[in-house]
This record gives sequence, C-alpha cells and structure tokens, in this order.
Amino acid sequence: MAVSYMLQAQFKRTHLKAKRLCACLGLISLCLLTSAFYFQFVEGLAPCKLCNWQRWPHGFIILFALLSITALRGRIMLIGIGVASFIGTGIAVYHSGIELHLWSGPGGCTADISSSASTSQLLDNLLETHVVRCDEISWSLLTLSMANWNALISFIMTVVATAGFYKLK
Repeated sequence: MAVSYMLQAQFKRTHLKAKRLCACLGLISLCLLTSAFYFQFVEGLAPCKLCNWQRWPHGFIILFALLSITALRGRIMLIGIGVASFIGTGIAVYHSGIELHLWSGPGGCTADISSSASTSQLLDNLLETHVVRCDEISWSLLTLSMANWNALISFIMTVVATAGFYKLK
C-alpha cells in the first residue's frame, strides 16, 4: 500500500513538472509571436512569406501547452512541442540561409496575381504592392536577424522539450 502511494505521488510530481515545462515553452512561443506581431503592426515591419511560415509552429506550441495544462498529460504534449519547435527551427534555418545568400528562396514572396483582373488593374496592383523580400534583413539585434533569433530559440526549445520528455518518466 505504501509503495503504491509513493508511486502515485511520484507520478503526480513528474506529471506536474511536465505540465509546467509545457507552460514555460508555450509562454516562450507566446512571447515570440507577440514580438512578431508588435514589429508587424506597431513598428510597420511587414513580414515576408517565410516570416509568416515561422509563426505557425509557435501557434502549435501554444496550443500543445494549453492542452497540457487543461486536459492532457504534459509528457505527451512535450512530444508535440518538440516536433513543432524542430519544424520551426528548420524553417528559421532555411530563412536564415536565404538572408545570408547561402541558397535561394521561394519565388515571389508576396505577389498575388488573380486572373480575373484586367492587365491595367494587374499593373496597378503590382505597382502599389510593397514586396517584402525574404533575402533582406529588416531588423537585427546583436548582428542576428529575427530569423536567426527564431532559429536559436526554437532549437533550444527543441532540446528542452526532448530532454524534458526523457527525464520526466
């Protein structure tokens, strides 16, 4: 009976630690997304296509963190957070390589051409559209661009989620 109670108490402690770790990682992603939206809507730095792609994994991390807090087991959600942050790291490294001109990026970052418009309307739309290029750095801190910071932080989150999953058994 005492052994069973001790095992239950140990499970509850590790379960609680996993939920706290998920919450911390979700909070980091929330801060990163909030910063991105701040730079977009307050500072006027329009995101490129890859900048928008980098936001999706953080949204999923926040979702996994909320799920771990509300209903599901935290350790299981650490797998989802680890995978999402790994994908986010990959997208950010890809974007960083484009910024450093190590490889070329996707064609046409933001141009939206619809076939229903006339030629003059298409030309007017193209002239009015401010194209945000994926290979230009619009902001940096300590010589690192936003994509570089995102790659670094997402990689650290991947390591922490993976270590947390294996440590909290």
